[in-house]
Amino acid sequence: MGIYETRQMLDSTISILESYRDLLNSYFENGEFTGFIDILSVLDDGGKEIFKYYWLHLQSMEFVTEEHVDNFNYLFDEDYTESMLHDMAMAITETADIPDLIQGYLVQITNIDFLTFKRTGIELGEVSKSFIRAVEYIGNEFYWIAMNDSIKMIHEGRVEILEASMIAVLEELVASGESVEEATVKVGQVESTIQDYTFEELMEQLNRLIGMPQLKQDIQNIVNLIKIQQMRSSKGMKTVAMSRHLVFTGNPGTGKTTVARLLAQIYRELGILTSGHLVEVDRAGLVAGYVGQTAIKTDEVIRKAIGGVLFIDEAYTLSNDDFGKEAIDTILKRMEDHREELIVIVAGYPDKMLSFIQSNPGLESRFNKYIQFDDYLPQELVQIFEMMCVEQNYCVAQEALDKVYTYAEKQFENRNDNFSNARLMRNVFEQTITNQANRLVIASIENITEDELSLITVEDVLV
Repeated sequence: MGIYETRQMLDSTISILESYRDLLNSYFENGEFTGFIDILSVLDDGGKEIFKYYWLHLQSMEFVTEEHVDNFNYLFDEDYTESMLHDMAMAITETADIPDLIQGYLVQITNIDFLTFKRTGIELGEVSKSFIRAVEYIGNEFYWIAMNDSIKMIHEGRVEILEASMIAVLEELVASGESVEEATVKVGQVESTIQDYTFEELMEQLNRLIGMPQLKQDIQNIVNLIKIQQMRSSKGMKTVAMSRHLVFTGNPGTGKTTVARLLAQIYRELGILTSGHLVEVDRAGLVAGYVGQTAIKTDEVIRKAIGGVLFIDEAYTLSNDDFGKEAIDTILKRMEDHREELIVIVAGYPDKMLSFIQSNPGLESRFNKYIQFDDYLPQELVQIFEMMCVEQNYCVAQEALDKVYTYAEKQFENRNDNFSNARLMRNVFEQTITNQANRLVIASIENITEDELSLITVEDVLV
């Protein structure tokens, strides 16, 4: 189902819901189920999802009776229903942030975090007038539900791959000159970039990463240990219980998130995790502003991560105050509660992470494996720059690469804790293609050849 078909589905669903507006409102106000199944019978799957969420999260808990549960069990999977009703009970507590709660619930059920699409910088309200109508009727916090459930038909269980694929497709279409409205992303385009990678393919991706020789060996050691322990278990032999939680240490831009994402999928293929998705968060995503709310906020993040990896960037910032310590306590408890379903990776600067882990006996006992991410060497930084160029169909003259190397070498020699590694090369790349564009436009925009559009010369590298 592409955007066009999705629009049709939404138009149809919203029209039906609008025609039942008064009747729906009476259900929501009185908790009545008369006609409930009749309405659902005229909706397609996407419409049922929209209606379910609309009803559940506007319905008052006092109206949830055995009859309601029976009706939902008749229509939907029993475990699914039980989870929905549990979440609704949480949603009406005084401290719950309902939009975040619903988002977390949707992520857990569909394994798709729609809000991440905002990273494209595209105003999603422009994508489809149908979505705008959905907002007007259902409410802003339900805006992304429609898209979530239509995307769910495309792919389930691989949140990190879907996010990256959709973002890549959208960015490519917009970059090619299409407006967002024109960029009708079809399922075929997305599916062509979505793959369930095998263990061998994931390990190959890891080994293809630029640099990181010791890190790659560390990951291989972890994998080898898991495989042998699994073989021992299958033969009825004793196995050693070991913590799989990790500490990633290194400066920004050294690939910590990329490796965490790969490792989550590798664990999935080894049978350690069920979904192998990655939930990335920092202090702001865990800590609330009032006493008692941090535990709830942290719990919601952890619920999203069940079955995958929770990646906490700059984790040392949690030890700065009582709110952060409340988040740590909650995380430690949930790590124990879900020890077979959740792996936590904490990341940050080496010295700060060591102090952070040593500040709490609970952390020290659970995080005993450190993986160091070294700064990229100058030649590796140039490789990263060249890779960015190749991925975007640019060809770099050798003189230009030499100039980038000279710059990278100087930056490396004078680096400090703020040295941004690959992000530094991203900045150089973006500035370089801007310089190239300026040069070409000034020369003669009407007669530019494909070769000229592709070539980056030494004069484009102004560093």
